Amino acid sequence: SRPLRLYLLVMLDATPPPGPDAHDMASLSLSGDASAAADRALAARRVMDERMAARAREAEEKKAARAAAAADADASVAEFEQAFSRANTAALDQLEAADSDGMEACAASVAALHALIAAAASGLPPALLEASQRKAQEADARLSAAKERLAPKKRFAFRNRAKVGGAPGADVA
Repeated sequence: SRPLRLYLLVMLDATPPPGPDAHDMASLSLSGDASAAADRALAARRVMDERMAARAREAEEKKAARAAAAADADASVAEFEQAFSRANTAALDQLEAADSDGMEACAASVAALHALIAAAASGLPPALLEASQRKAQEADARLSAAKERLAPKKRFAFRNRAKVGGAPGADVA
């Protein structure tokens, strides 16, 4: 009973309860089997403690990596907003000042807006993505309107011509 009690105390890494039954752990000598079992239990406990410490370190590293990624994502969202704002302003300014020769450059700048959105779409919040897509669609609409405005107008008019080889009996004037 006493070696079992000491074995359990060693396993639980506890001190013996105070009282008349309490004995100094150092003064007690365990039998060979109990001593070996206690040593194995301590070794197993150390291994388990090392594993738990390693898991805790890995969890902390992952948490730190996620925090860094979130900070990078926030920075990339801010960078996207700035880049998109500059590109959108430049595209709209080009559309306002465009003539028929500059329409290709305007179309390229609007396409650059769409490419910018497509490149950053996976990392953007949905609301920002939708707002950016709406602005790009507005730029598309303005580009179409500018193309129609600058395109040469086709004119159609009936002309009074003398009929050549008309129907028999028709007088040619």
